[in-house]
Amino acid sequence: MVAFKTIYNWLYAGLIDLDLSVLRHKGKTRQPKETLGRFRLGTPISQRKQI
Repeated sequence: MVAFKTIYNWLYAGLIDLDLSVLRHKGKTRQPKETLGRFRLGTPISQRKQI
């Protein structure tokens, strides 16, 4: 696996043909996927035993 620093060095040296504007900017992070209103516990109705 190649380190991030190595990839950025290659980009700045022009060894990788990629526009520098597509790189992530400092301070921008990915927001977590919203899970509000969703139940993750329990078994679905289709997998429950029949009474």
